[in-house]
Amino acid sequence: MVGSFPPNPSGIADYNYYMTEELAKKIEIIYLTNQKTISPVNSNIEFRHFSDYDTAFRKSDMIHFQFGNNPFDSFVLTTFKKSLNYPLPKISTLHDMNLMDLGTMSLIFFKKNDVFFKILPIWKPLNFVIKNSNKIIIHSNYAKNYFLKNFGYPEKFNVILHGMPVNIYDQYHPKNKNTFDDNFLISSFGYVYPRKGYEDIIKALKLIQEKEQIQFKYIIIGGNFRPYQYYLDLLIAKYNLKNSISFVGYVNKDELGSYFKNSQIFIQPRKHASEGCSGSLLHALMSKIPVLASDTGYHSEYIINNKTGLLVKHSPENIMKGIMELHNNKEMRIDIGNNAYNWCKENLDWKIVIKQYIDLYEEFSR
Repeated sequence: MVGSFPPNPSGIADYNYYMTEELAKKIEIIYLTNQKTISPVNSNIEFRHFSDYDTAFRKSDMIHFQFGNNPFDSFVLTTFKKSLNYPLPKISTLHDMNLMDLGTMSLIFFKKNDVFFKILPIWKPLNFVIKNSNKIIIHSNYAKNYFLKNFGYPEKFNVILHGMPVNIYDQYHPKNKNTFDDNFLISSFGYVYPRKGYEDIIKALKLIQEKEQIQFKYIIIGGNFRPYQYYLDLLIAKYNLKNSISFVGYVNKDELGSYFKNSQIFIQPRKHASEGCSGSLLHALMSKIPVLASDTGYHSEYIINNKTGLLVKHSPENIMKGIMELHNNKEMRIDIGNNAYNWCKENLDWKIVIKQYIDLYEEFSR
C-alpha cells in the first residue's frame, strides 16, 4: 500500500488508517508513506519510507496506491513510476477527480472544470496512472462516469463505497451547559475551498438573520485556502455576522465529536463536486447530525433525500429554506439523523466494504 497516513492532517490519511486497520485482519501489508517513523497499528502492517520501495515491492504480491488531491508532485506518483519496473498488479484508488490544487482553483473562474482541466499538465499524469493501473477504484458512480467520459478504460473501473468505522461518535454526547449560549448550532467540516461555495451559506444566514431572526451559531471546522478565507471574512464583516460565524481550523477527534454532538444541523456545500466522496460528509452522517447538502455530484448516492438527509439546489435561498425546514421540525432532525446512522452501518461499515477489496485482490492471485 502506498499513500498518506496519520498524523498527516487529511481525510485520505484517515481513510487509509481505517482501511489498513481492517485489511490487516485478513492479509499482511507493507505500507509505504512519506514519514520516517509510524507507530505500529497492527502486527500485520509493516511501515516503510517510500524511498525503500525496492525492498517492499520485492516482498509484495501486488501494490495498491492511494491518490488524493495533489499527488502528482508527491511521493505517491514517484513511487507509482518506480513500480512500473516490477511485474506486479497495480490497483489505484482515485479519491479526487481534480487530482491537483490548481484544478480546484480553476473553479473560481469556470463553471465547469473540464475546459481548464484539459489544458493543465495534470491531464497527462492522470492518464498515465489510469493507463498503467490494472484496476481503478473510485467511490461513486458520479466519479466513474466522469473518468470514463474523459479517459475511457471502462474495464478498469470499480466503484466501492467509501468505508467508515461504525460507532466512531457513539461515545460523545451533547453538553448540558450553555456551551454555545443556547444558539441553534450549525456546523460544516472539511477543507474550505472556493468550489464548495461557503459564501452561499453565509448569504443564506444573512437572509435568516433578516427574515427569521433566530439565534444561530455557524462553526466551520477544517483548514482553508487563505485567499478564499480572506474573501469569506470580508463577506462576514459586510453582513455583520462576525459574532455568529467562526472558523475553528483543525481539531482533534474529541473536539470534532463534541462539535458534531452539539450541532443541530450539518451543512455539506458544493458548487462543484470534484471528489468521488467526501469523508467529512460520512463523519456527519455517522454522528447522527441531520445533513443538509447541495444536490451536486455524488451526494445523492450517499443521501436519500428527506430520509437520510436533505438535498437542495445550491443557492442562498435554497440553503436558507433547508435550514429553516430542519430548524422548525425537531422530530424530522432526529429521524433523519437516525436514518443516516443506520444507513451508514448497513452500507459503509469497514467490515462490509473490506470484503470488496479482498475480492478484488483475489482476482490477481488466482
